[in-house]
Amino acid sequence: MTKIRLPGEPMNRKEFLAYLQDLKTREWKGIVLHHTLVPDYVAWEKHPDADYWWVAIDKFHREKRGWKGIGYHWLVFPNGLIMPGRQMTEMGAHVKGHNKEFVGVCLLGDFNADEMANDQYISAWFVLTALVVKLGLTPERIWFHRDFSPTTCPGRLERQHFRMLVARHLTEMRQWLGR
Repeated sequence: MTKIRLPGEPMNRKEFLAYLQDLKTREWKGIVLHHTLVPDYVAWEKHPDADYWWVAIDKFHREKRGWKGIGYHWLVFPNGLIMPGRQMTEMGAHVKGHNKEFVGVCLLGDFNADEMANDQYISAWFVLTALVVKLGLTPERIWFHRDFSPTTCPGRLERQHFRMLVARHLTEMRQWLGR
């Protein structure tokens, strides 16, 4: 049985795949990619600790947004570490009007200004590809926050680029996940 991971337990990509193996989930229509905007890479460089920022984001979502915790299902940090937010059986709080349908994945950073770190870039497409396989989706079911709301989120990133990366790695991800 998959244990619930809490702050202090960031995962590398190998651990993320193991975690997904028997992770309980529900039916999802797609994935929405976000960026935090704040904190950005400047804040990360001052305090490069995934657990610290997980707690800060959780506190912000609870105290300022009035949510029951982090609104995203997954967080990906500049050093490539991955941490769960909401359980995959729970509705998120990340894209108004569509939270029942979409898994939320958030990248720490402001991609209006920041250039994505290589480790984060690799983990981003890795997480998206693994979720597409796990949830039985296609790369075309990956969306950006700005596709649903009047925002620039996730900055200068391009949806087609991420869809192409996911499509390129589907076969190997299916093998890694045993599907």
